[in-house]
Amino acid sequence: MNQSFLDRHHSHDLLGFFVCLSGEDRLTLQDTRDVIYLGKGICGAYYEPKGLLNTAVYGPDEPFRVLSITMPPETLENLFSNGSEALSRLFQKKKFPNRPYAFCLLPVQSLISTAVSQILTPPVGQEFFPAYLEGKTLEIISLMTQSLCAWNSTPERSPSLNAKETAKLFHARVLLEQNLEIPLSPIDIAGQCGLGVDRMNRGFKELFGKTISQYLRDCRMEKARSLLASGDCNVTDA
Repeated sequence: MNQSFLDRHHSHDLLGFFVCLSGEDRLTLQDTRDVIYLGKGICGAYYEPKGLLNTAVYGPDEPFRVLSITMPPETLENLFSNGSEALSRLFQKKKFPNRPYAFCLLPVQSLISTAVSQILTPPVGQEFFPAYLEGKTLEIISLMTQSLCAWNSTPERSPSLNAKETAKLFHARVLLEQNLEIPLSPIDIAGQCGLGVDRMNRGFKELFGKTISQYLRDCRMEKARSLLASGDCNVTDA
């Protein structure tokens, strides 16, 4: 595995929104040794105080690519009337309590996925791309801010995944993607990953923002769209 050190020395606190596009990343926060797993299809929000030191360890299978939008926290408050509420929700829903930073996963909305795809394959020429990119960036920020504000202010009960469980859930996702034609049963997946079925189901929803059946459906739809776009099959075959 490739390892790189990221020494954070911001001149100000940092707020960020992200969408993981490919690969995997295990992020260790040096001050607390908390571990955060990121991977394809995950999106979320985070707050970092200045000077936070962390270590990123990337998976060996494919490059880790992430679309990240960062700003000073006060920028969000100035952009949207509910910016302060969104920041409050972020700290209420953060993964690790009693920490100076905040990190949480957000639901992966189809509108967010569409906006990211449009940034990666823009329908405009190079001369218009800067303005187009600015508009799409604001769209993604507004969708994620809306997701933060939509959360109930009461903290949710969650499985509180540890590092080993998170790694097992990433393995569960790989098994789903490798068996789209003849899906494995939840019992088979849980057995191969070393998790109980209930724990796997709850943890999968927390980590990836979708139930296992929703994720499987979306993977099948994406595969069908790719086949149709490539011309390798017709609508009936897809």
